[in-house]
Amino acid sequence: MDMKHLDIFIFCVFFSFVGTTKSVAQNNTFMQRVSIEVAAGYNSPISPIDEIPRSEYAGFRNIYVGGNYKINELLGIRLTYGNISFKDKNESSNGLTLHKLMAEGTFNVIQSIEMDVNPFEVVAHAGIGVSGGKSTLNSGLDNMGTIQLGLMPIYRISNRINLLFDASYVINIRQNYVYNGKQGNIDDSPLTEEYLTLAIGLGFKF
Repeated sequence: MDMKHLDIFIFCVFFSFVGTTKSVAQNNTFMQRVSIEVAAGYNSPISPIDEIPRSEYAGFRNIYVGGNYKINELLGIRLTYGNISFKDKNESSNGLTLHKLMAEGTFNVIQSIEMDVNPFEVVAHAGIGVSGGKSTLNSGLDNMGTIQLGLMPIYRISNRINLLFDASYVINIRQNYVYNGKQGNIDDSPLTEEYLTLAIGLGFKF
């Protein structure tokens, strides 16, 4: 599946879910089931790191915004955009910035085991998406498929505001540039690359 078809597929899945689940919202309006997230934090490359020291490209250089639709007490849908940068601490001209768009399903872990730990929640999320990589050393946009798995503890400050901490493991498929912005393989064949993001932020309910 190429990037164009994958992008279309993500949005079709999202709107199909929304259209199906609106009928079960008997007590809540659509907007009352929606929340938004804004967070920023730390990111670190995992692989490949044969040519670069991980510590030199890790740092506090990621930010994301997202929207959630709560289907029921257990399940939901999540759309996020993330901006993640990797930059050599010793040579700022070497680096890579990723623009990431994800569609994920969410699962309330605490609710699933019927634990009452208010005001805390733990939400697992997983899904697919697309990313575009912008190298500091090469022109053009590197398009790739993306898989994401994550866990998000949430502390409820009030009925409308949550403090959240998100840890996500990300896999990029058919990525051409490594974290220093250079071509990954001599023969120009794409790579599968992985990185970790840790972010803290706020969630807002309508």
